[in-house]
Amino acid sequence: MINIRKARKEDAESIRNIAQSRWVSGSDIGKKTGLIDYRVPSEEKYARRIPLGLFYVAEDSASSEIVGFLDCYRDNVLGTAFPNDPVLQEIINFEKERFTYINTWVVRENYEGNGITFKFVKQLNSDLEKEYSNLWGAIVHRPIRNESSIAVSKKLGFNLEKEFELPGSCTFGLYKMKR
Repeated sequence: MINIRKARKEDAESIRNIAQSRWVSGSDIGKKTGLIDYRVPSEEKYARRIPLGLFYVAEDSASSEIVGFLDCYRDNVLGTAFPNDPVLQEIINFEKERFTYINTWVVRENYEGNGITFKFVKQLNSDLEKEYSNLWGAIVHRPIRNESSIAVSKKLGFNLEKEFELPGSCTFGLYKMKR
């Protein structure tokens, strides 16, 4: 059985290990899914971010192993968690209501397809205050298209609001779910 709980600072090492295990380089695109050309933060950075956001882990109750994580941030802490991030700045400039940003959801490969992401979002919706009426996330669209994340996002109820091109880098789809 998989349990969702709030992350603790001592989970940072496991969280980083999961992120590192799911990192996909440009040459692996199409062969596997995961964090596409994503700079995996250090264990220390994860430990600093945990108290700033709504940070959850999925834990296998049989083994007590952390098998996935979801990190989200309310709009009022984004500047602290991600200073000078142009993708987030685009969302901040676009959104006129209070919102929460889903930065990452990652599940170990051998646990995919077990509804863990849906459990994460259910827990997030339960914990969020009513004033945070929208959830946002960014998914890579070009030079590659992260079809797996797009499919899960659509099943969760996210809709593409706009694309944002980061000059000299990627184009992101900015997805929004109205709560």
